[in-house]
Amino acid sequence: MRERVGRWIAGQKSLPGRFVEYETSAGTCSWGGLQIPADPYSDYGRLFRVHVWTYVCIRTLTMATATIPIMVQTKRKDAWEDDPNSPLQRILDDVNPEMTSFGFQEATMGYLKAFGNAFWYMIRDRGGRPAELWPMRPDMVKAKPGTDRMIGSYEYGPEGSATT
Repeated sequence: MRERVGRWIAGQKSLPGRFVEYETSAGTCSWGGLQIPADPYSDYGRLFRVHVWTYVCIRTLTMATATIPIMVQTKRKDAWEDDPNSPLQRILDDVNPEMTSFGFQEATMGYLKAFGNAFWYMIRDRGGRPAELWPMRPDMVKAKPGTDRMIGSYEYGPEGSATT
């Protein structure tokens, strides 16, 4: 079964035995008898673009999820109540000048389902409060190790032209 899944992901022929091998720009690695890419993001994105049923499933989930409103709640006494005036609710309702809340949720869920991760870039106003949220393509985000913690920073951009 793993060999069939590996062939489906790889979109290429299997080698003799139980191994599936294919190359990506990052090379290959092995897991459970399969050769898998060292950088799986490139192939997850390819799955979404090439395999129609993967696209259909992810698209259906993203559209359904984006229709569910995100409601911020505040605890008042012993009960939780919707808080439409919360600063967080305002930014979730009006995420940035180019996107609706629906489009933002759709992009976020699409990235989660296609790549397994979703990143947001937050722009703050002069007072330091969140002013805009922008979804970021996970295949263009690279975690950089820190000196005193596991992840020190992130870089965003195509390979070779990243912005920290």
